[in-house]
Amino acid sequence: MEISTTGWNESYRQKTAELSLEVANKVGAVAPFLKREVAKEIVSHSLTRLDRYRLEDVEKMLHVVAKELQMNTNLSDEVKTYVQQKKSNNKIRYR
Repeated sequence: MEISTTGWNESYRQKTAELSLEVANKVGAVAPFLKREVAKEIVSHSLTRLDRYRLEDVEKMLHVVAKELQMNTNLSDEVKTYVQQKKSNNKIRYR
């Protein structure tokens, strides 16, 4: 008998994304999440009812998204096109 945890994984990630959005909306800015320690402090103060592991996941998600947004705003259009092409090629190759 095979046990699938896919549904649990997806719902956990979905909930983490929802919590991240909740915190991001409260803060209203991306910059605070660029520094991991600041993101950790904001998340722990905003979501006091959650366990340490969920807090770490929310903090990490916000930090990663903030870094990606920062990178995307600082890249030239040429570089963005190149990165997108590389991502597309990797997705096709590894499917």
